[in-house]
Amino acid sequence: MINVSQYIKPELIIPDIETQSKEETIRCLVNKLYEFDSNYFPDNCTKSELFKAVIERENIQSTGLGNAIAIPHTRISGYKDLSVVISLSKKGIDWDSLDGK
Repeated sequence: MINVSQYIKPELIIPDIETQSKEETIRCLVNKLYEFDSNYFPDNCTKSELFKAVIERENIQSTGLGNAIAIPHTRISGYKDLSVVISLSKKGIDWDSLDGK
């Protein structure tokens, strides 16, 4: 089992994200990750490629778990590590979760 806490970095936490949509939020999370260290990713994975991959995963099935929690994610070929960006929204963001929250 993975100990996710070892991947949580203060620089990758957005305490009050002010985005309005799922797509805008995903773009903000991707930007934050690249801002922190773009060297994480293989050469074939640009910021726009990562955004596109997360959106494609979202289109398969929403990563909105319910109870106002979503875990957008994807896999990138050639990337063997785990990166975590955390954001909190005081207003909430419609994530198409099954429970509608």
